[in-house]
Amino acid sequence: MLKSWNAPRRLLLAAMLATLPVVGAGTPGTALAQQQKKEGEQQPQNLVLTEKVFKQVTEAQKAIEEKRFPAAMSILQGLLGGELTPYERAIVLQTQGYVYTEQDDYRRGADAFEKALSLNILPESQQHSLLYNLAQLYLATDQFQKSIEKFKAWFKVAQNPQPEAYVAFASAYAQMEDFRSGIPLLETGIKNSNNPKKEWYDLLTGMYFETKNFPKVAETLEILISRWPTEKRYYTQLAGIYSELKRERETLAMMELAYKAGFLEKSEELVQLAQLWMYHDNPYRGARLLETEFQKGRIKQTKENYELLANAWIGAREVPKSIGPLARAAELADDGEVYVRLAQAHLEKEDWKNAVEALERAVQKGKLKNAGQVYLLEGVAYFNLERYDESRKAFARATEFSQVARTARQWLNHVEKVQLADAESLAAEQGQQTSRELRR
Repeated sequence: MLKSWNAPRRLLLAAMLATLPVVGAGTPGTALAQQQKKEGEQQPQNLVLTEKVFKQVTEAQKAIEEKRFPAAMSILQGLLGGELTPYERAIVLQTQGYVYTEQDDYRRGADAFEKALSLNILPESQQHSLLYNLAQLYLATDQFQKSIEKFKAWFKVAQNPQPEAYVAFASAYAQMEDFRSGIPLLETGIKNSNNPKKEWYDLLTGMYFETKNFPKVAETLEILISRWPTEKRYYTQLAGIYSELKRERETLAMMELAYKAGFLEKSEELVQLAQLWMYHDNPYRGARLLETEFQKGRIKQTKENYELLANAWIGAREVPKSIGPLARAAELADDGEVYVRLAQAHLEKEDWKNAVEALERAVQKGKLKNAGQVYLLEGVAYFNLERYDESRKAFARATEFSQVARTARQWLNHVEKVQLADAESLAAEQGQQTSRELRR
């Protein structure tokens, strides 16, 4: 029942990224430049934009706000081609990074931010913001090791990190399949959040699963079901985990709950629930479920599924109801074995004629595990139909198989005695009839 969480991990990451803060277009550089206008406010000499650069950065910022990205980029490229102080260059590169990110060109955005950061000239708060932005951009562009490095650097200087930061850092570790490093971060992010996102729990569930911490998987799925009770997959996943933990009654209860809620739609899921009922000594409920879902057309018409229905009815001691499913399973089977079982069901209710027909079809399909037993049963059925010649032929064939040869010979002798007795009885009756006619 258990399946790896590897396949949906990238989808989980995509969903999770959608819940994280997006790198914004508003540039700290422009905000700082605008602060220069404030009367009486002094900036360190090496952290001041010249009037010319200030005006052009402001113009570029306006173009960004108006979505005129080529115009903004043209201004910034022009500035980078001229003489700039290290601080001015850092501000222009940072602003250029925002132009790229606004156009979802995260790789170029990361490259611009990295260059701005490497100058190590921006105020501390801006340096920290660049670290965080770079960590997110590297994450979004599948550069997971770089993302981890930036997150590590940022967490060393961050004060009161938001839950989203922990989640993003954890997801980078998840993509590197370093689940043990990511789990504590993700747990912290969820714990510190007043409203943890469903995608966060999804990611945590997958990480617990990959580290085979199944009790924690169960615990997390229970939370997911309590908070998002309409999500079908959580029920089947939790049932699978309960099964892995040998919590069998809870496995059945969870599948039954999912069925009643209308979440079980696939043939395999419905069959699984029926099997669980049978396993827990309630074959009647398993049979009723299978029969109902066959009628609805939701269970695949396979030999295995029809045979399962037959087994359920047999287990429920309603053998006559097993005959229809067995007949269908026998038709779909590649060998004659199911026809043998069908014949046995007919024999149990002394329906000799249909038993013979089923046994003959079993022989025709072939690939029998115990052909001698089949001929023996055929002989018994023919005998009860008083078709002694066919019965003798069947028993004679059965004597060729060592497993049943002794029993077949006993039956063969019995048939011969019966035939002899019948012949003698018939001869006596005919003699009496002749004598009566002569006396007349």
